[in-house]
Amino acid sequence: MSNKAMTWAIECRVKGSHKLVLILLADCHNGSTGACFPSQRWIGEKGGLAKSTIQSVLNDLEEWGFITRQTQALGRGKGSKTDFVLHLDIFDPQNIGPQNTDVRTPDSDDLEAQNSGPENKDEPEEEPEGTGNAQARDVFDHYNRTATAVGWVVHARLTDAIKSPLNARIKDYGADQVKRFIEALTELEWTYRGFRDKPDFRASLTYITRPRTFAEHFDKLVTSQPERDLLTGADSPEREWPLDLEGAFNALERELVNGATRPAWIGGRYGYPMDPRCPDAEYPAGLYALFPKIQKWEAVS
Repeated sequence: MSNKAMTWAIECRVKGSHKLVLILLADCHNGSTGACFPSQRWIGEKGGLAKSTIQSVLNDLEEWGFITRQTQALGRGKGSKTDFVLHLDIFDPQNIGPQNTDVRTPDSDDLEAQNSGPENKDEPEEEPEGTGNAQARDVFDHYNRTATAVGWVVHARLTDAIKSPLNARIKDYGADQVKRFIEALTELEWTYRGFRDKPDFRASLTYITRPRTFAEHFDKLVTSQPERDLLTGADSPEREWPLDLEGAFNALERELVNGATRPAWIGGRYGYPMDPRCPDAEYPAGLYALFPKIQKWEAVS
């Protein structure tokens, strides 16, 4: 058992079965080598958890950025083993949807303490070549404020995983362009939050996942349309409704197109509880025109 890993597991802000599995993983963690490879059967026996629960919890923990699983084949007929990488610098879940009722979300006071606490105070700022430390610090501060406001809890921690690609992009594109990219990526995040449960969008480079993919998100943004327009400041029609509302409409339209038995309205996550198909719904007419599959139900007299 690694004392550092156990302390980390205890301090991670999850609870219930998620907390239990983290503690069990920490109990198997080798502090010297980082090795951690308990079987799901062992986790189930020690934690009293069903196999389906374990799999669901592990999926959540990996999605939120706490762990990474690496599966290795042991040879023909010998099956495989899973090594767990514990990200000991992460304490807060990265993506928490309403379906994850077993998890407590951080509040603003905790975020402020996290971003201004001792762990960040002692981290030296890297000075990118050709830009100057003042420009880099300005971008870092802008990134920190933006990530915190949007709710990218893990991204708001200015670790080397974020600083390195930021520095590289500052050198290539300039500080102002990188700051514009951060703002554009924020808008894209709001758009794609409506598709959190869709595998194709979860895999998309324009959907924020983990800090280590930051450079990929940037490169995707500067080379594609319409994402590129957001970064370059190209003229575009003024939007008449919030991006998160459009994302919810888009998600519902996709379910209708795919023939879902009970297509769900996810707008309640963003403060829009009324299903747009309800006769009393008062959403902009332009949204119904943009998503023609969404039609209001006939009022019952």
